[in-house]
Amino acid sequence: SAQTSDDPFDWDPDVFVEDEEEDLREQRQAELEVGDLLFSDEEIMAWNGREAILWIAKAATAFEVFGLRPKPFDGRALLRKRYRKLSLLTHPDKNADEDAAPAFRKVADAMRILSDED
Repeated sequence: SAQTSDDPFDWDPDVFVEDEEEDLREQRQAELEVGDLLFSDEEIMAWNGREAILWIAKAATAFEVFGLRPKPFDGRALLRKRYRKLSLLTHPDKNADEDAAPAFRKVADAMRILSDED
């Protein structure tokens, strides 16, 4: 419990450290709330083939292909799940869209890149 005083030399260094630690906790919590994902699993699971192709075509990075924020990520199970879903949606044998094959290759390339980031 900090005392309020008008004297600038009357301060408690422990209170300052606690405030700084609280700021760091709040910053970490905000980062967690933003999360690693650009969209939820429910959203990707509801996509049809064309929606997947459009997303993948616009993705600028391997992270974006899978709807991930470009930062360290250890969700291998999530990555495999999204790879499976997107590859099924874009596989040329399952999707007659003319853009399916390039999207399928982009998904495979993105998976290779992200799998190698150990």
